[in-house]
Amino acid sequence: MPVENGGFAQTDLSVVYNQFAAPGKRIIRVVYNGKPIDKNATYRVATNDFMAAGGDGYTMFGRILSEGDLLSEVVIDYLSQMYPVR
Repeated sequence: MPVENGGFAQTDLSVVYNQFAAPGKRIIRVVYNGKPIDKNATYRVATNDFMAAGGDGYTMFGRILSEGDLLSEVVIDYLSQMYPVR
């Protein structure tokens, strides 16, 4: 806040925050499956290659594992097969 790029992750986390607090101090509590997240635990997340590489400001991902094709490759393959329309 203020939102500069409009990027918001879709998640099952519940976040309680104070919009008036200083940046870096706004998040009060984060809950997953009804339990507070453990700040010392490691969690696995699934995302696209754009966000995993830091897109929309998501630079907090640690070790990034890639499984399957990149989203850009999937789109390129699809468009190559479908266009030009015959």
